[in-house]
Amino acid sequence: MDLTLIMDWDGQRVTGLVNPVTDRAELQNATLDSANWTLRFEVDVKGPSDRMLHCVANGQLGRLGSDRRKLAGTWNCGNLESEFEMIRDRDY
Repeated sequence: MDLTLIMDWDGQRVTGLVNPVTDRAELQNATLDSANWTLRFEVDVKGPSDRMLHCVANGQLGRLGSDRRKLAGTWNCGNLESEFEMIRDRDY
């Protein structure tokens, strides 16, 4: 499953969208632990046959000083668990 993630942190809350152009879904229950730079969020996305799936991501932010920051961790969606890695797009 390919995802586009737009995320903002105002120092207290994490907000954002998954797949903002095609199947827009808002982040739910998003939390950032700035002591160890871990991020957790939930989202409901359209899966096969347009069935809605509840997904949970748990990840670690890396390369914090770089404009190519990354987020890597686990993605649980329905009955499937997989690892993911996202790298910030420089065209922002």
